[in-house]
Formats: sequence, structure tokens, C-alpha cells
Amino acid sequence: MITLILMILKDILKAQCQKWNRPLLALIIVFVSMFSLSAQTPRRDSGADGLSHLVGLKPGDKIPDAIWNQPLELGYFTGKKKTIKFSELKGKLILLDFWATTCPSCIENIPHMEEMQKRYPQELIVILVNSKRNKDTPRRIRLVLDRYKEKYNFEIKLLTLLDDTLLTNLFPHNTIPNITWINPDGTFLGNTLPDEVGIKNIEAILQNKNTDLQLSGEFRNKDNRMATPPIFDTTGVKFLSAITGYLPDYLPTYPNVTHKNGQSHYQMVNAAFNFMLRNAFKNELKGFESTDYVFEEGLKDKIQQMIQGGSLRQYKYSYQLFVADTISPGRAEHYFQQAFKDYFHLTIERKRGPVSYYKIEILDNISDLKSKGGMHLVNVKPEEGPISFRNFPLITLLSLLHQYVDLPVSYNRNEDMQIDLIFPVGFERMPMEEKLSFLASKGIVLTKQQQEKEYPYISRIY
Repeated sequence: MITLILMILKDILKAQCQKWNRPLLALIIVFVSMFSLSAQTPRRDSGADGLSHLVGLKPGDKIPDAIWNQPLELGYFTGKKKTIKFSELKGKLILLDFWATTCPSCIENIPHMEEMQKRYPQELIVILVNSKRNKDTPRRIRLVLDRYKEKYNFEIKLLTLLDDTLLTNLFPHNTIPNITWINPDGTFLGNTLPDEVGIKNIEAILQNKNTDLQLSGEFRNKDNRMATPPIFDTTGVKFLSAITGYLPDYLPTYPNVTHKNGQSHYQMVNAAFNFMLRNAFKNELKGFESTDYVFEEGLKDKIQQMIQGGSLRQYKYSYQLFVADTISPGRAEHYFQQAFKDYFHLTIERKRGPVSYYKIEILDNISDLKSKGGMHLVNVKPEEGPISFRNFPLITLLSLLHQYVDLPVSYNRNEDMQIDLIFPVGFERMPMEEKLSFLASKGIVLTKQQQEKEYPYISRIY
């Protein structure tokens, strides 16, 4: 009907050409023709007929009725398929996990998403979404997943949507993995990185329909991280050296000194605290691991929490140095160290003296922890359940133990074994004797010793 009306309107306009300005008439006819074409033909990237008028949603927008009415052909990687209406998912918390075969971290995150799906079988639905723009073919997907099956005996059990354009355009993002959150009321809460998917956020949404998500989606420095826009405005400034907190619109950047137009720039964005610590005190920490740290009394718990929480946004920071002159990388690093000291009120110095520490001995019954295989799966966030490690290197676990005990640790760095280990609930709060007893029961014995040696000493700046 709309098309017919537009055709009649165009004929009427042509009939009046002798009365109107001809150039103006031509523009009107072109406009009407374009409108007519758009009314007949949905955009090819719309994902479904009749949805060409839809635009990308913003956090807080309701999902349009036209989307709820769309059929989705969902499948399992076993080959089984089923078609549903999107509206059948309404009333659940919906997590759309955008992934591709070219993104190993996407695939390695899927076991965690499966754990969440198993924990909330009725309240949550997780759908893996592979966008058409990925150019993944069924053959490529099969080849990649076969490699994971062969190496880890891992097969994806979640529902998936392949060759998608509709959801990709509806929930704009420019990196993967990307998690889209839709609450049970049908409100788009936003896009996040996978780190936000956990019991705390899921429970909050199920109870209150919302939570404090760290939204990401479209990052400003996605195409060239080394050309990240300045964090602070440097207009009219000759020197600036400052640290700030997490920046949600930026992907992490590696520190690098650059020179342009006689100016010097040094920047790192969304870096974990421990990464910044090691960059600020390169000389002081050279040859040492975090297992060697010795702390001023009363400081250890705070610093260990910041180190252990490296994946949490509250323990990620950004730094910018701007100098209206050409300076050396060494000078730039000196300015960064001073900014670190001023911001965190911490310093590190190398000392020598008697140091108490735990020497780790591995017993034969460690074989009971030998991994049964599967994809790597780790939880070190007590609020997300017991601390646990699946198919995890023993040597890496030993390097983490200093975070849970009261002294530095020393261990044989040649241990070569993959383990499965679940710690008791509340392990991080247990008395030290109970912690050591549990570890010993698993074949990891910590014996207190003392030795004269050099060590990095972390202290406050008052």
C-alpha cells in the first residue's frame, strides 16, 4: 500500500513539472524514489525482514517488540537445532556471549559461562553468538572445536546462534569477547567484558533487575592502542605526570615512550596494580618474584588484596606523562615512579638481612591432585565461590600461595604437573595453622625457615 501511494505521488509530481522549478522537482522525485526503495527492501545487514528501521540500542533501552517477535534458529554443536521466538526467553536474565574462532580467549571463557548456566538453570539463559562479520564457516568452526576436544576433551554444551547480523547490530560492540546483558524485564543493561559475569552481578540482577556493571562495548582505542587519546587535557601544559583509575572506554595499553613534534608521551591504560608496581620499581624488583616480597607491618593484607584482585576494575589504573620536550625513556620511567609513589604512598627498596619464609616440599600424595583434564577453569574470587583450580599448572599454583599465607614462599620451580584443586570455603580467612594443615593433606608442605638474603621491602610513604 505504501509503495502504491508513493508511485501515485511521483506521477502527480511529474504532471506538475511545468508549474514547478525543474531542479527542485528532480530532487523531490529522487527523494521519493529513495523512500520508496527503503520501504520495499530491508537493509541486508538488518538480520531479519522488516527490521531495517531499528538502530543500535543504548544501556537502559527496552528491547523492541519487533525483536521479541523474531524467530531464532539456535543450535548445539552436536548438530541438534531448534527454532524459538526470542520472546520465549523473556523473564530470564539473558547473556549473549559474542565470540569467534579467531579469539582464543572467547573460547577459553566458555567453560565459565557454562558453569553460570548450570548454577542458574531456570533464571539464566546464555547464548553464544557468532557474528556474520567474523566470516566463520561451519568447517572452520568444526576444525577449531575439534582441536579443543582433542586437547582438553572439551565440547561446548551451550546454545549458539551462527551467522548473526541482527543481534550484532542491535547491541553495538567493536571487540570480542563481548557479553550483552538483558534483564528479566527485557531491558538492555549494557555490554561488558567477561570479567563482569559472576555470582555477585547475576544475583543482583535477579533480585533488583540491575547491578553496577562496568560497561564497555565500543572502545575508543580499539584500532591503535599505541595512539590512545590523551587521558588528561594537555592544552597549554608543559609538564603533566598523573595516575587515575579505571577508564571504561579504553582497552589496556602497554607502556611505551613516544616522541612527536618535540613532545614526549608515556602512557599505560587500565593496567593491573601489580603490573604498575613492577614497572615503577624495575631496578628494585629485578631478579625477584612477588613470592619474595617482604612488607612493612600492617601492609601485607592490603597489597596482597590489590595484587590478587588484578582482574577487578577497582585495582586497575591509568597513567599519563606529557612533557613539552624530548626526554629519554629512563627519564620518563623516573617520572612514572614518582607518580606511583605519590598516588599509592608506597616505595620499595632492596634490603639484606634475616628473612623468615616458607619452604615448600611436594609429597608423593600430590598425585591425587593430578588433573582429569578439561579446559582451564580458575576462581580466585572468594565472593564467587570457593577458590578453585581445574587443569592448572602446579608450578603456577605454588607461585600464588604467598597470597594466602603470612610469609614469603620458596619452591622448586621445576614442578611439572597439571592439577585439580578446590579449597575449603572461607580458606582465605582461616587461621594459618588450618591453612597449612589443609595444604599438607594435599601433598604441599610449608615449613617455616629463616635465611640471610637480599629481598624487596615494600613500605609506606608517610
